Amino acid sequence: MRKYRLPILILFAVLTILAAIGCIKLRDSFKFDFRQFFPQGDEDLANFLEFIEDFEGDDNYMLVAFERSEGVFDSTFLADVHDFSIAARGLPQVDAVQSLTQFAYPLKTPFGLTPIPAIPLDHPSRYEADRERILNDARFVYNLINEDATALVVALKTTALIQLEESRQLMSGLNELIANYDLPKYHYLGPAYFQVELVEMQIREITVSALVS
Repeated sequence: MRKYRLPILILFAVLTILAAIGCIKLRDSFKFDFRQFFPQGDEDLANFLEFIEDFEGDDNYMLVAFERSEGVFDSTFLADVHDFSIAARGLPQVDAVQSLTQFAYPLKTPFGLTPIPAIPLDHPSRYEADRERILNDARFVYNLINEDATALVVALKTTALIQLEESRQLMSGLNELIANYDLPKYHYLGPAYFQVELVEMQIREITVSALVS
């Protein structure tokens, strides 16, 4: 066997290189489409997709929460959150955006309905009154702001049945946008985030187990 040592070592080296290349390409082999778990032509799946097309799904959202331990009613913080929510509309995977900085109450006047901002960004002197009014409004608390007024949520309506590659593009776009503002404490919640994180975790675990093996 001694005379075959070199060919055997070369063979194992080649196999190791091929395995490493396979690990690198592993990222592109993952899919995150629930339709793959149903047989082709499944009647229930067809009915569900038809329902989604008519009424939309309940998972086409992405929530981005921004924290400020001193309180969110700060002119610079509110301006950054507002600018982010406006900029997020330009992402291809985003259909609509809502946040407290964009919300306005309809006020009936002799000339018709006039929108009154829930938070007038250019009037810091009114923030305390705005804070009290907003925290007493059940539509906002636990939806767009927390009960302590230390976090604001920007709600993004995303593409229905978003796929993994779209999710990656969306998360990359959001990260690039947030980097443009002084918003260091933020959190994500939504299918796009779950897809990307879950697949990345699977890739890490498979890569580590393959290397150990």
